[in-house]
Amino acid sequence: MTAFNSTLCCANVAGAPVTLDNPALPGETISIYGTGLGILTAGDQQLMLNGQPFAGSSYNNVTFDGFVASLVGGLTANVLFSGLKPGYVGLYELDLELNTSLPTDPQTTLTISQLYQVSNIVTIPVANPAPKN
Repeated sequence: MTAFNSTLCCANVAGAPVTLDNPALPGETISIYGTGLGILTAGDQQLMLNGQPFAGSSYNNVTFDGFVASLVGGLTANVLFSGLKPGYVGLYELDLELNTSLPTDPQTTLTISQLYQVSNIVTIPVANPAPKN
């Protein structure tokens, strides 16, 4: 149960990889990583230096005009956070809250998008412990 949904969810350890032996669960929040999401909000923008690890706060965020959206298994995943990962060069972290209606599928598709740009498709395993009849 989180501030974002009223269902009990998960017993995963934070940072544990999503694998066939440890699939993502509907309603769970997962972190994914990417590049090329653009500039940050004004307070952290001046800390983005070419070729240098990002030295700003972990509470930075991609600007609103580059709003990030996500689809997982054809359903909207809430993007709770999208920003540069401190200590890395050009690596963005995105925290996605998976839709509670996702079915079990070991090859669930996942994309992120910004404006008219859509990422390549990646797949993650998802296991729904309470499938709909």
